[in-house]
Amino acid sequence: VEVPQGAGSGFVYDDKGHIITNYHVVQGGSSFVVTFYNDPKQYKAKIVGVAPEKDVAVLKLEERPAKLSPITFGSSKDLQVGQYSFAIGSPFG
Repeated sequence: VEVPQGAGSGFVYDDKGHIITNYHVVQGGSSFVVTFYNDPKQYKAKIVGVAPEKDVAVLKLEERPAKLSPITFGSSKDLQVGQYSFAIGSPFG
């Protein structure tokens, strides 16, 4: 019997189906399901890497949706002192 434990957020890293999320989201889990906005299907995923000390985990979709939209990365060379940044999550509950 599987007992659902919770939910978390993440982002699509590449078109190969890698998802970046927080380690505290996957910690202690044995099976994972990923859902996407406007897609009712659930996709199974497995852990392919973790860095607990940085609270980061990488999942890989076992089956990919027809269309994945990986995140577009910016460049730190364009950053300026005083720019806003955002952190989302609550690793301490």
